[in-house]
Amino acid sequence: MNRPVATRPRCQLWNLGPVAGLEIPGAPFFVGQPEDNGWESPARLGITTARIEVFCDDPDAFIARAVEAGADGSRDAIRDHEAPWGVHRQGGFVDPFGHIWLVGDRSPLVARPGGPSR
Repeated sequence: MNRPVATRPRCQLWNLGPVAGLEIPGAPFFVGQPEDNGWESPARLGITTARIEVFCDDPDAFIARAVEAGADGSRDAIRDHEAPWGVHRQGGFVDPFGHIWLVGDRSPLVARPGGPSR
């Protein structure tokens, strides 16, 4: 069944059985769990198999919602980082499938006034 289970500003979560779907305007994507489909979970393999990076206006709220929904927020506490493209706020979590997510407020791909160009 293809139905939204929660709607929030700037993203939408879908429940497609073993697949979690997000839609961030212009960029829908899905994260799925193994179910006899030829690939294994990070937990079973003993290694992380994917890192997902997301940039949004409020990374604190994004991470808080993920932790509230069952993610492990202890891996990378949110904080301000110095980066070549300027100071940005970023943190992370591990989703229930075992994938690492990093969530920040400033993408290095977006030119900032007074900052280096891409």
